Amino acid sequence: MRTHPFISAAIPSTAIAVVCCVLGFQQTGSAQPKPPHEPFANSVAQQAEMIQELREINQQLKEQNALLKSGTLHVVIDIAKKK
Repeated sequence: MRTHPFISAAIPSTAIAVVCCVLGFQQTGSAQPKPPHEPFANSVAQQAEMIQELREINQQLKEQNALLKSGTLHVVIDIAKKK
């Protein structure tokens, strides 16, 4: 039995096209869903970070005030000539 050359070329081409379409529609997903992207920054986290930084600054100011009140603070000035 003799087939038409167009049909004999069309069958493999169609098979390849179907395989490509199936593989193209298949999604490669991960088991872990992506976290939702928030359009704005998290204000609660920002406030907590700011409070922590303010507490650190407050502690440093307390240490500096203690040094100034104790009278044991020594200041050394080094004037170096820059060339």
